[in-house]
Amino acid sequence: MEPSYVIRTINGEMKLCPGTTDDESTSDSEPEGTKTTQDHLENIRIHFPNFVIVENSWETSALNTLNMSAALNKVKCMMKSGDGDGTSRVGFCYMNNVEIGKGFGENSKVAKNEAAKEALSLLRKLRPTVRIKPLNNSSGLTKQMVTEEVDSVPRHKTSARDDNEACDDKMGRTGDSSKNNEIADDNIGFKLLKLMGWKRKINKMLSDFAAKTLLLKDFVFSAEFDSEERKYIHGVSKRLGLKSVSRNGPEGRFLSVRHKITPQALLERLLRMGATEKYEVIEASAV
Repeated sequence: MEPSYVIRTINGEMKLCPGTTDDESTSDSEPEGTKTTQDHLENIRIHFPNFVIVENSWETSALNTLNMSAALNKVKCMMKSGDGDGTSRVGFCYMNNVEIGKGFGENSKVAKNEAAKEALSLLRKLRPTVRIKPLNNSSGLTKQMVTEEVDSVPRHKTSARDDNEACDDKMGRTGDSSKNNEIADDNIGFKLLKLMGWKRKINKMLSDFAAKTLLLKDFVFSAEFDSEERKYIHGVSKRLGLKSVSRNGPEGRFLSVRHKITPQALLERLLRMGATEKYEVIEASAV
């Protein structure tokens, strides 16, 4: 069993400290539905000593927060329902097959949601929360920033006639040849050159970001990028071992890229650094 930890405030600062261990274990042989709130708290304390709740500040669903936190902590979260007192249904919340919450409702969906609410409430009493603040996508990377260098692609054709045309220029016989040789914006070849330049720049930007020391700040692409462009950015991010997520914002769908980090490592770093523009730590029982 992993050692547990607690967050203590020492000299006004939150610090991660070793917790006490207990060899007692909660019996899982009790019939389903007989466990009390105290049993659920004991299950959390014993079976999930290093669990860190991770929640989006805009999330209103306890079940969504539980599922996201469980996935990040590499824990399996499962909901069940059964007959209640005859007029209602009873819902159960399990993590790694350990019951940590129970709730009642008029149907299975409501009962499961109530069980999720109780489970999350009990987790908050014993485990810290890392809350993700809303991203400010208005300050993200824009298309203009990416394409400003790509737009410098030469707009004149190069061919074997260039030397003759240059000679004509010297002799004063230019006519409209320079205009005829300029590549239009809608030229397929020119579009391909720009696309290749755009992709090279995206690769360079994300490679530089991936090579940096772990950052607690997202690399945000504004809502100007369309679905195909976001798809390409997702692919590059995955290849570089970065985490990319698309979200809806006030100006449309935008994309953020970040370094991968476990909830435990993120918590420890935040306790050392303090809150950032993206994350804040909430101590157990403080929510």
